[in-house]
Parts: sequence; structure tokens; C-alpha cells
Amino acid sequence: MIIDGHTHTLLETPVVINNVIVAQAGDNAENIGRIDLWIDDGRIVDWRGEVIPLTSDIPEDPFIKMFTDAFYQLGSEALNEVVEETKVYLDGEHARSDETNLSNLITDSMIWKTGADVALMNGGGIRASIEAGDITYRDILTVLPFGNTLYVLELTGKDIMDVLNYAATIPDGQGAKLHVAGLTAEIKGGKATNVKINGKPIDLNKTYKVVTNNYMASGGDGYTMLAGKPGYDTYFRDADALREYIAHLGTIENYTSQERLIELDQVK
Repeated sequence: MIIDGHTHTLLETPVVINNVIVAQAGDNAENIGRIDLWIDDGRIVDWRGEVIPLTSDIPEDPFIKMFTDAFYQLGSEALNEVVEETKVYLDGEHARSDETNLSNLITDSMIWKTGADVALMNGGGIRASIEAGDITYRDILTVLPFGNTLYVLELTGKDIMDVLNYAATIPDGQGAKLHVAGLTAEIKGGKATNVKINGKPIDLNKTYKVVTNNYMASGGDGYTMLAGKPGYDTYFRDADALREYIAHLGTIENYTSQERLIELDQVK
């Protein structure tokens, strides 16, 4: 039996594929999925599944609420810690289609934390914006909620070109939208050109230190060319790198997009 969740699909009734029960109850905690199993001699002989909508007419369980309220209070004290202040809106909303000041801040934090030459980040990993004003730890975890860790890879210039050429084929609105630091390139006709690393033309034979997140390093969002490359997991969370970097910068007076990946097909 598979209890799925990643695709956020609502299956009113579980389905059976190759004799395997697959169930999924949608997203945003709108439903609870229930499966009853009848087991005989270690094997499932019958089952029944349903989705129960979580509506306002379902009463709270006072015993459970007592515990969740206590943990919520403890968590809130840590989450409401003010890390710094930003004078400008940090845009994560458009990270699946455009380079933004927040995506640049995140990739810059990855290089700052690891000393890598290049940082690579998928736009789908950036889940929120940060309004002007105090930046709390809660804000940062809302932006980067997955607990991904920074993963350092050794990539040749050719490997990096493979990444960029794949990224050049990704349509706007996809989670695989690429954000970078330490690198600039022009994108046209599904290809990357005029690629520079720290201001110098990319050397296809040189090995560079590249930091990404563990999701992308394992081939996530279609970046299969990264899977199996030499490297190591720092086990340091991306959200904590961003928190430390923001504290290091102090008050953010301005943080702009810098046209790191210039999409020439969109230039008028």
C-alpha cells in the first residue's frame, strides 16, 4: 500500500495499480484519508477507503488541543525571533517565472555559507515572499519550508553547461525554474550562451565547486545530470544559511535582481 502526498491529488477512493493500493487525500489539510484493512495470515484480504472532509462541523478534540496549544506556544517563541529588518519587499511569489531579489538573496546565502563558486536553486523551493519590515525566523521558514540541506558538488564546466541548457528549456511557471549566484549567462532558443563564472568565461574542462540543495543534487525537478556527481551533504539547512546571511548583512536597504540569467527571447 502507498500513502502518497507529493502531487497533492485528491483520490475520493483509493485506486489499485498492479495489486498495490494507492491513496491520497488532497492538500492543505482539507481532508483526512482513512483506510480500513482486513488482514489474514499477514496478507491484506480486503480493504475499504474513504476521504473525510475537515469541515467546521467536526468538533475539536480537547485532549489533542491541549497538547497542540502547548507545542504551538513553545514553537511560536522561536519562530517569532526577529532576525533583521528589510526596507524592501523580497519577492518569492514570482520565483517560478523570474529572477527576483529574494531568489538572489537565497543563492547568495548558499555561496556565503559554503564558499562555493556557483549556487543553483530551483524556484519551486521558494514558497513565499517577505514583506518590508521585521524578518522573523517564521518568515524564513515559510520561504524555505522543506528542510533541504546545502549539498556541495564538484562539477566540470561541461556539467554546468548541461544544467544550464536543461534549465533553458523549462517554461515559466515550473518549479524547476533555475536561480543562480556566481554565474551569469544568456538564454536563447533553449540554449545557454556567454556563460561566465565570477566574471570569467566558463572553462568546460575546469572543476568548479557548486552548491545546491539536496533535492536538486539527487536529480529532483528534472536535474538528473546532477545525480551521482561527486560531492557531499553539509547537513546545514538552507533556511538556516539564509537566516545567518541576513543577520550578517544587517538591515536590508535594497536588494535587486541583477539579470544573472538573461532570457534574450523575452527581451524586446
